[in-house]
Amino acid sequence: MEENKRTKSGFTLSELLIVVAIVAILAMISIPIFTSRMEAAKENTCTYNRKTLQRVLMTEQMTGNTIDMKQIVASLGIDGAEYKGVGKITGMCPEGDCTVIQKDGVYRVVCSKHSEGEYRFISDPTKMNVLVSDDKKDLFERFHKFFDKKDNVALDSTGRNYGQQTKERLAEELGIKGDFYFRIFKSGNEYRIYISEPITNEDIDKQIKYIQYTMDDKGNVADDVKEGEAKVGINTWDGTNNAFLMVDFYPKEK
Repeated sequence: MEENKRTKSGFTLSELLIVVAIVAILAMISIPIFTSRMEAAKENTCTYNRKTLQRVLMTEQMTGNTIDMKQIVASLGIDGAEYKGVGKITGMCPEGDCTVIQKDGVYRVVCSKHSEGEYRFISDPTKMNVLVSDDKKDLFERFHKFFDKKDNVALDSTGRNYGQQTKERLAEELGIKGDFYFRIFKSGNEYRIYISEPITNEDIDKQIKYIQYTMDDKGNVADDVKEGEAKVGINTWDGTNNAFLMVDFYPKEK
């Protein structure tokens, strides 16, 4: 009697499960490696572009040429890079925005994503004029109520007057994420705006880095963004102890 023979075709369920498990394991290994390499490539691109811009700025400065930031950024040939004003550049980094700051005449380019957490609070300073724009009634009225007919005075986010409310609106308008500290000093028709990481009474006597913007009473923000450091002091004039950044600080006469 002839034996019936059946030809085997395809995979069994157990074989398919083994293949799926192997593919899943390979994916688990390869995806993080691919992702980290992509992130490294983006960071390298950002670092290269920022260093290139810094070298160009240094060269222009050494040769005594006028710094035309818009023209310089365009001359770099970086696809999508555009100077927005007030130190802000978009398109230089694949993931973040860059800002040109200067300290003692030396230019530096920092990135909101790749500058090791530096100046996380830099977002969109081109919108700083919301402080004096009556389009934003609550912010405008609060701001001017404090500074009206006053000179050489400062509004601090740690103060109990309009500081906290102004900080909340300022963060909303400028797109600043997380906590931060600000100090706004008025002198004549000029406002000097200092923004730093948040400070508390535990920071008294420490040196804190800040970014400074300058704006006139019409809302025109100066193109130069300055970097500096200042000591944290304590303000007890209103009967409470409030930490503040000692910039544009004039001790009260006794």
